[in-house]
Order: sequence, then C-alpha cells, then structure tokens
Amino acid sequence: MTSESTRLVSVWGSPGFGKTSVAIVVGHQLQARELPVFFLSLRGLKSKSDLTSKFLSLFRQARTLETNKLQDLSADDELCLIFDRLSDHCVIILDNADDLFECGAPNVKEEVFNLIEEILNRSDKVNFLLTTRESLPYLNLHFQGYRVVSCFLMRVLRLTKFSIQQ
Repeated sequence: MTSESTRLVSVWGSPGFGKTSVAIVVGHQLQARELPVFFLSLRGLKSKSDLTSKFLSLFRQARTLETNKLQDLSADDELCLIFDRLSDHCVIILDNADDLFECGAPNVKEEVFNLIEEILNRSDKVNFLLTTRESLPYLNLHFQGYRVVSCFLMRVLRLTKFSIQQ
C-alpha cells in the first residue's frame, strides 16, 4: 500500500472471511506510519453520485478544503479539485465496494470505476484499498498497478504462522 507502483489493492473473499477486519488492520498499520487513512463503507450506496457525496462529506469533515470558496462548483468538479490539491499521501479504504458495483442500476460499476481511475490519474498521492466478495478481474474491472489479496490465502498464512508459533 505504500509503494508508488501499487495504487489499488483489492482484498476479496467470501462473506465472513474477514475482509473488513483485514482492511481495518491494514488501516491501523498505515496510521501507525503516520499515513492518513479514510474508511468508507459503500454498503447501501446506489450510484456514483452517492459515492461522490460520501467522499465530499468525508473530506469536508476532515477539513481538507475550504468549502466557502467551492460553492459554485459541481460535486464532481469539487471532488476533482480536492484530489488535485492533496499535499500528503493518503489511503482510502472502500469497504463492501461490490455492494455499489452490483447494486443493479445501469452503468454504476463502470461509472464508479471510472471515478476511481480519474482520482488515481489526478493525484499520485492517493491509494485505494477495496474489499469485495469477488476479485476485480472477475468483476471485469482492470487497472495498472493493481494487486490482489485473497482473504482465504491470508487466513491460511495466519493459521500457518499461528501453528508454527505453538
């Protein structure tokens, strides 16, 4: 997650396998390295505009922008401006991303992924960690600099490490 060549990491696995727990642990480890981490649950979101609103709310609460100067901008333009102006690296965790990708509304998956791709292209200071039930290639979503972490493999590694320590 801290590599410049890895901009997006997907943690995927079956329900109940600990994807959110893994994302939270990674987030805490990154915060311990003094890297800002933002956690967004995408459960219940139905559109790209829902995600844009959630991003704006998050960054307004974090006081990363002066909102009084941005009143005339569209939500998309305001969001792009935020990412253009980032001065520090940050990680954004999008938990349950496939809930939004597969909400049933037409073109949502493509629109959301295009938004993530635009953010990555606009700012080299942003990395994403997504949790999903299916791998992004399975969802037919592809990125350069994309790494897959399977929760099944992580559980096996954790169990193996635990067994060795005993």
